[in-house]
Amino acid sequence: MMRSESWQFDVGRFAQGMILLNFALFLYKVIKTGEINRLVAPSFVFLTVGMMVLICLMTVYAFVTCLHRNGEESRCDCCDRPLRSPLRLSWLLLMVPSVLGICFPVSSLGTSMLDTARHTVPQEKDRVPSAVMPPLFDNRLLSLSQSHSSEKAAELSLLDMQEHFYDKKEQYIKRPYRLTGIVYHPPGWPSERIILMRFAISCCAADAIPIGVIAESPVMARLKDNTWVNVQGGLNVRQMPGADALVPLNWTYGQVVQPVLTASQVEVIPEPAEPYLSVPVIDLTGGES
Repeated sequence: MMRSESWQFDVGRFAQGMILLNFALFLYKVIKTGEINRLVAPSFVFLTVGMMVLICLMTVYAFVTCLHRNGEESRCDCCDRPLRSPLRLSWLLLMVPSVLGICFPVSSLGTSMLDTARHTVPQEKDRVPSAVMPPLFDNRLLSLSQSHSSEKAAELSLLDMQEHFYDKKEQYIKRPYRLTGIVYHPPGWPSERIILMRFAISCCAADAIPIGVIAESPVMARLKDNTWVNVQGGLNVRQMPGADALVPLNWTYGQVVQPVLTASQVEVIPEPAEPYLSVPVIDLTGGES
């Protein structure tokens, strides 16, 4: 009589498959819902999709190989290490991030991130007294903004502004602009004066850098931090001592004057599908991608 082969269930391999399955489901969820744009730059989305496919294949392999024949070679011939690892409870900790990511929505970065860099904000003894702070709502700038209300406002790029503003200042000022960003009320500033900012990323949210411009309007006093707004108004420059010490305005460090957007229209909007600005990836061959 032929003896039937016996099979053994590998609990360790099954646990590996479950961990991989959770990560695959998490990636599928953020890609399907668009939350992936809160984690990586648009140019890396396809790479994330490829990673999800690879993890799916590894998941299938792990589940298929859960069953193995008794007596099957269990150690490597070259190094005598076991080919199959036993179940370790510490592996279950790897499932926690992916399970939380599946159950709860992924949030985009906000102004609370700036609290970790609060040491760069001027302390009370270093701040400019309110008596010498620049006046709010320069009437000349407000009239300028309103006079251009019928003129089509150009989209203001914070990335281009960071790169070229002080070299081409005259091309920027006294023109109507439209800018989308989140509201940030710096400590010690009048409530009507904010920094309208965005986070810029080149790879993922871990390398995010806040970039912003000063904006003024009586409406700002009613808006909370992290509120998404579309602001239209005139751009000009003013002396704002100490403003370049704030993280979103570090790109103006050492400059005598700061760009100020005097808002004529402020519209509260939902968070955009792509909340971050995408910094071009530097091509080491000499170009940009």
